[in-house]
Amino acid sequence: MQLSKITSQRVKLEIPFGDEKLNIVYKPQAVTLELVDRKEQAMNNPGETLARLLVDLVESWDLDDHGGQVYPLELAAVRLLPIDFVNAILEMILKESRLNPTKANNSPGGSPPAGSLATRQNGTR
Repeated sequence: MQLSKITSQRVKLEIPFGDEKLNIVYKPQAVTLELVDRKEQAMNNPGETLARLLVDLVESWDLDDHGGQVYPLELAAVRLLPIDFVNAILEMILKESRLNPTKANNSPGGSPPAGSLATRQNGTR
């Protein structure tokens, strides 16, 4: 087995926001032990941690910047987004990961096995 085959997986996900939907492509294998540790240590700097989680997990999206350009998936730009929006994206990625624990083993580009990355931002699950 080659590590590159594991880390090259990508998953498309549609996230509803009211009447609209955000389409993302995320990297399921970016949920690593190091990422879990960073999330668990987020109490000191939660905004930075949540923004970095989003940037690390999401490879692309169709979020428009009001000028017809794709909103940048960069740390500084993501830190300017509403926390509810960022949380919703992270929650959907984690929910998708938990709902499809065997999908990654059955098809390329599938979701990763259910991990131990808990979703405790703002006391929610």
